[in-house]
Order: sequence, then C-alpha cells, then structure tokens
Amino acid sequence: KKRLSYGGSIIPVINVHTSQMNPPKPMSICCPFFTEGKGLGYDVSVFGTYAIQYNHGIQASFGYRNLQASTYANQELIINKQNEKGFVQSSLESDLSIIYFQLLYNYTLLHRFEVSLGLNVGINSSKNYTYKEELVNQTIVFDNGTTIRNVSSGALAGINPRYFGGVIGLSYGIPLFNNRLFIKPTLQFTYGLRPIQYNVNWYANSLIVGLNWEFKPNGEIEKPVSIEIPTNPDIIVDSSYLQIR
Repeated sequence: KKRLSYGGSIIPVINVHTSQMNPPKPMSICCPFFTEGKGLGYDVSVFGTYAIQYNHGIQASFGYRNLQASTYANQELIINKQNEKGFVQSSLESDLSIIYFQLLYNYTLLHRFEVSLGLNVGINSSKNYTYKEELVNQTIVFDNGTTIRNVSSGALAGINPRYFGGVIGLSYGIPLFNNRLFIKPTLQFTYGLRPIQYNVNWYANSLIVGLNWEFKPNGEIEKPVSIEIPTNPDIIVDSSYLQIR
C-alpha cells in the first residue's frame, strides 16, 4: 500500500531555444540569422509514482507546457532609398506549447533526495509567431517613415507535431502532516531531441524550477534496517555437583 503516491504542480519554466536558421516559414525575409532565444513559460502537470523498492521508483506524468521564447538577431543594413545605414534588430516571438506524457526513473540517492532520468513525449498544441524588424538607431527611419517594418504574425508552417526530449532532474521531499503530504523543491531540465520545424535546425529546451506536491496516502516507505544475527558460539558448560559424605 505504501508503494503508490500521486501529486501535481504548477511551475514556471525557463525556455531556451537553440537554432541555426533564418526566419522560419512562412516568413521569407532576408537575412537575419537566429542562434538562441529565451522565454518564461509555465508547466501544469499531474503525476503518479510507483516505488519498486525503497530507493527505486517509476513516475509517469501528464501535463501541459508552454515553450514560448523570444529570439533576436542584429544586423547593420542599408535601410532606405537614401542609402543610410543603421542597426536593425529582428525579433521572432514564438508562442509554442505541448501536451505531454513523461516517464521517469527515480533513484533515492539520499533520504528523500531523488535523482530522475527519463523521456518526455509531447504533441504540439500551439505554433503562433510574431515577427518584426526595428531600428536600434532612432535618428533615421525606414522607407515607410517609421522605425519598424516587416511586421507579421500568424501560424508557423511545417511545425513538427511531435515533441521528444530527454529529461534529468533533482528533487527533495519535505514532509507535512504525518509524512503523508510532501512539498518537493524540484529542478528538472528537458533537452529537445527533435527539431521544432521540419528541415530546420531549431530546438526547444526547458528548465523547471519550483515546487511539486506529492501525497502518499499510506505514508512513505522506510529504509530497511539490516539486523545482524549473531552466530551460536561453542560454549562448554561445566556441570557443578554437590557431594555429600
């Protein structure tokens, strides 16, 4: 009965996108080159854990994760018909999210301190973007008379519908209410193994930092205690006797 537990969380997520790409489809804008993006999202999940032994367990999670990030590229370009040069910042804001299933192997390295390793498999549930180019130098303007051009938004084309990533994490259980409810500070990193968009070198990684809640209805499994059974020593007992004369 003590092998089963379950819980859930709403945790902020730090997203890091890595790429080697020009603006992705459906944009055909030349020629900013994006290499890295960052953003803050959130993760909502529920999970169940089965303890195989005291220090080994399997955890299955189902949840929703926002993978949004903003990516920037800077260029020095001729920006108008007067052949004036200026620094142009291109920004790509990608609003991506997944519905996922996660399977982890948990190993209790120290008492209530767990190391996790596993896989995250998801389905993309949103793929929107916003793109614009903006002049960093405000003393000159584009041909349209403003400091912003090539503004577009919509749905990204050719998005891979399946997300796949490797997961590694750390957590520590702090007991409450007779060792049944636990607060678990959690640090978990998911490394994207499948590109976000077909034929594009663009990956989404995420770092979770926050608290999980875990409920163990029958209490936690205690560490087995090794008891050493002493061997029977060879004892010679001299029988005493009373002699009456």
